[in-house]
Amino acid sequence: MDINFIKNLRSPYNNSSLEKIIYKKKRNRIIDGILICKKSNRWFKIEDTILDLTKIDKHNYDDYLNFKKKYKVNFALKTDFDEIKFIDQQKEFFNKNTTRYEKEIIDSPFSKIIDRVLLKNFVKKYKSNKIKNILNIGGGSGREALVMAKNNLNVSIVDVSVEILKLAKKKLIKSNCYKNVNLICNYAEKLNIKDNTFDGFIIYGAAHHFNNPSTGFLEAIRVTKPNGMFFIWEPSITILRKIFDLSMKIFQIWKEEDNIKIIFNKNYFLKLLKKHSTKLKIINFILIPPHIYYLVPKFLHYCIMKFDLILSNFLFLKNLGGTLVVSGYKKSTNK
Repeated sequence: MDINFIKNLRSPYNNSSLEKIIYKKKRNRIIDGILICKKSNRWFKIEDTILDLTKIDKHNYDDYLNFKKKYKVNFALKTDFDEIKFIDQQKEFFNKNTTRYEKEIIDSPFSKIIDRVLLKNFVKKYKSNKIKNILNIGGGSGREALVMAKNNLNVSIVDVSVEILKLAKKKLIKSNCYKNVNLICNYAEKLNIKDNTFDGFIIYGAAHHFNNPSTGFLEAIRVTKPNGMFFIWEPSITILRKIFDLSMKIFQIWKEEDNIKIIFNKNYFLKLLKKHSTKLKIINFILIPPHIYYLVPKFLHYCIMKFDLILSNFLFLKNLGGTLVVSGYKKSTNK
């Protein structure tokens, strides 16, 4: 955790500023330490550079207890075992299935090519607009952060799973770009970060794992500076998407726990984001089912994805794509 970033953080309990105690650091990065909310007498650990702002529950209690003993932390360990059911399920799934999720989804042929075409394009636009500090909500194992950090962008990943953030750290260190990244275990719906902190944000295939996506999107807007640039990529409910979902039941290429009640479409994002943003652009994308990329040679993947992009621009097909790409800028005055 970058020492200079601490000033942007707020207490989950009363929105007050947090004081730090550092046990171990290297240059400007806190390796181990705690952040203290004096008004609530609560504390939050930074362990192995990863900050945990989530509730102390069955998922992190043992880690907190061991940390408290190791550094003889004088503050009481107050637990909160009343986690929201869906969030608890998300923590459980991603903490226990980190390796499998990485293999089945992040390293899949479809993810590799969509990142090459879509994610790299997002990064190119961030750089051309001089967007430097980016919030990556639901950034998981560093899929987006790796690409951005390699392009000298500063990234703060927020994810509810501490285990998947540990994997992100390993990957970032291996790529020699961890110095540009903060890792924060926290909720998308309550970021505990002060207003207007980041130059932009990205939510990349993560919001369908949020307990309340609308709140998560608005939180991202809140902590983004006026005129800050954002990108969102999420599944969309269309006829083709239903066909894809059916094909997944027949030939399952990955398994994940998500919020199946969520329905993302163009109207959803227009209604939610229009008054908060300018130059809002929403397009449907992905007409060709991901299964295709498992069946054809790798050298054809790029051509297929580019062909998909071309098809998505045709009048009679442009509203049928199985995902949505949303981009825009936060309004300079956001009332």
